[in-house]
Amino acid sequence: MSKARYTMTISDIVEKYDIFDFDYTPVGVSKERLEKAFVDMYAYREIAFETYEQWKLKFVLLWQEMILKYNPLFSKIVDAYTTYKSTTTGVSRTQGTNKSENKHMPTPITNQVSDEAVPSAFTIGEGESEATGEMESVNKKQTKSDVEMIGEYIKTYQTVVIMFLKEFNKLMFKRY
Repeated sequence: MSKARYTMTISDIVEKYDIFDFDYTPVGVSKERLEKAFVDMYAYREIAFETYEQWKLKFVLLWQEMILKYNPLFSKIVDAYTTYKSTTTGVSRTQGTNKSENKHMPTPITNQVSDEAVPSAFTIGEGESEATGEMESVNKKQTKSDVEMIGEYIKTYQTVVIMFLKEFNKLMFKRY
């Protein structure tokens, strides 16, 4: 590792090295989008270290730390559409009981039935049933138009990405 006489710009570094050759997992934004945004924003800025290797150590540490810090904000951007949707939930419950009693008397052979005569075959049956039911309904409606939601999504997305990228100013020489 030799000492450089001048520093390198990010565009020079990207031509020679893969500066994103480490693992990280952004939430709500793609790796490609973040990496391209970083290179585009800092393309002509010089690193504030004499060598790429020195800069890379600080860069990887800061990048991973900022991913952890900004992931909750990136995931909120993804939820921009659900923020403007209202949901109404209704639950209906029913319960019922049924009791029945059945008597069965065989039909006599003759049409003469007296009050005192009880047929020899006489059956009584009872039954009971219970039922419980529950029904749930969900109604969703949007409180803002699609155009308003897309506009807000873009504004919020750009703001959070810019905030994320500005965290790396400390690794670059200041512009005069």
